Formats: sequence, C-alpha cells, structure tokens
Amino acid sequence: MSLIGSRRGDRSMSKLGPSLIALLGFLSVGVVEGQQNGAPFIGSWKEYISGAGEVRLIIISVGPDGQIEGKLEVPGRASVSTFNTNADQAKSTNRGVVSGSNLTIALTTDAKYELKAEGDRLRGKYTRDTYEAIVNFRRF
Repeated sequence: MSLIGSRRGDRSMSKLGPSLIALLGFLSVGVVEGQQNGAPFIGSWKEYISGAGEVRLIIISVGPDGQIEGKLEVPGRASVSTFNTNADQAKSTNRGVVSGSNLTIALTTDAKYELKAEGDRLRGKYTRDTYEAIVNFRRF
C-alpha cells in the first residue's frame, strides 16, 4: 500500500519537509565553507627538493577542520603516502592541516612542510632534523 497522495502521507511529508530542508541546508553550508577555505590548496603541485628529487603533492579536498585529503609522491624513491589524522610510517600516512592561507604537513620521517598559498604557488620551507630548504611548489 502506498501513502503517496493520502492525507496521512501528505501530513508526514509536510512535517518532515521543512526539517529535512533545514538539515540539508545546514550540511551543505558546512561542506561549501570547508571547500572555500581550502580552495587555494586543492590541486596538483610539484617541486624539486635536493636529496629527494621531484615531490608531488596532490590535494583533493580540505575538510571543515582543515585536514587535507590526497597524497604525497616522491617518484625517485618510489614513495607514495596518503594523508590521515596522524603521521604513521607503518601505514604510510602523513598529516596535513590548512589554517587560513597556511598548510602544515607533518611527515612520518619527522620532517615538515610549512607552506603558504600565494596564487598558483605554495611557498615556504621544508625542514628535517637540522636541514632546511626553501620550497616553491607550483601547479601542474
């Protein structure tokens, strides 16, 4: 038996409709807001780093909490790692967080990228132990 077109079905939908619409509206604002804040970072980036070679950073999304989703590739070392809530060498995951126009990536090797979005570049520094290098990722 279908409730479509029945009085009871119509009343249920009229009560559910505004609540559902409000909930969907609230959720979509949160998703759009997170994407807009992280929009300058989303894309494919590359840079050459002495000792590592070409490094590719692929960011597919930035969550409402600033956490990035994507991967970090170092083709010369046949290394590919993804992003997660924690850097974990056994799981080959790093942690990347956007805050305003800044992106900090903590690597499993105790190294770190501190980057700032500047147009079509991510500029900043890479540090590991006592080594520090200026980096300038560009879109590809």
